[in-house]
Amino acid sequence: MKDDDIVFHVLTDGTCKEEVKQTPPILTAYQGHTAAMSCEYTDSALTSLQWFKQIMEKGLFRLGVVRNNNENVTENRYVFTLNKDKKLSTMHITNLEVEDSATYWCGYEAQKQKAVDYCAKTFTF
Repeated sequence: MKDDDIVFHVLTDGTCKEEVKQTPPILTAYQGHTAAMSCEYTDSALTSLQWFKQIMEKGLFRLGVVRNNNENVTENRYVFTLNKDKKLSTMHITNLEVEDSATYWCGYEAQKQKAVDYCAKTFTF
């Protein structure tokens, strides 16, 4: 680690509602590197998996949506994947910056309900 590296820590208990689990429970990443998060879900009626970023006092922003099995979606420095067979989505943030410090949420929408279950991870430094 260099003196100018910024360490990002992600701290949660790894679980939220019963339907959604985000891993890993603790993540350390450095400025300029890539961070990866996974979101596991249990509902087979999933129609979309969404990723959000929440910045203190600025609100919640949707970063991306994946709908199809084995789909990869790239939005700027964010890469989202969905594997419906494994009931798993991942988000990679490339070239980490200080501004990436935020709370990240995954949520899914299922055909049988319009409610969305969420799970959060917080980047702090």
